[in-house]
Amino acid sequence: TAANADDATMTRINTPISASWKAVDGLNSLEENNKIISFDTSAYKAMMDDPSRTPLFEKAIIQRLNAAPGGPESMTVLDLGTGPYALFAMVQEKYMRLRRTNKRSSSIGTEDH
Repeated sequence: TAANADDATMTRINTPISASWKAVDGLNSLEENNKIISFDTSAYKAMMDDPSRTPLFEKAIIQRLNAAPGGPESMTVLDLGTGPYALFAMVQEKYMRLRRTNKRSSSIGTEDH
């Protein structure tokens, strides 16, 4: 008969586990001796389409723009690391374009003719 779990004698073996890696391990590099990293377009696309993080970054950028003492127009977004899509700088650009459009639209009905 099979021994049930209460009757079984268990022996624990402590095995040390370790891992290490460099920030550039597993990434494409242009030259092995050069520590310049290149990513393929699919990596940037995946970041851009990440539904769990990208909307939160967008929301935080817009909140920060709106909280600026000089207003959003006084701010510049420096976007580092998002590759050819300049994802976070584009959030600012789209937001500012929308603000300009909304200001123009709201002023159309208030202009004197």
